[in-house]
Amino acid sequence: GILGSLRAGRIIPNRRKYPRVKSHNLIKCVKLDGVQSDQVSNLTDLSEGGLQFVSRDRIEPNSKLELQVNLPEQGKQISVSAQVRWIRSVVREHVHYRAGVSFEQMQAEDRDAIHRYVAERLN
Repeated sequence: GILGSLRAGRIIPNRRKYPRVKSHNLIKCVKLDGVQSDQVSNLTDLSEGGLQFVSRDRIEPNSKLELQVNLPEQGKQISVSAQVRWIRSVVREHVHYRAGVSFEQMQAEDRDAIHRYVAERLN
């Protein structure tokens, strides 16, 4: 939570700058390190600072992405430049990955749309 979580009797502070909310909206990776891509997948969470999504392919940390995030509740699709911060494999019926990215560049109106999306889900 906002104050951190309790682990083994210790309070672990939440280091996140922005609150995040769960989301299963579609996301499209249109460029990976400058190379055209067409991977469509689902978000797992979203904040004003970044997002987490499911990937069928392993993406190297520090890779640069150009993403399109579908926000139908806001009536728009936003475009954002992002950098991969971490990647984890998830083994279920098929091996896939979860990637965490931080936003680098986006239009002010797109940032506002994310802010509204997150705020509506926190209340």
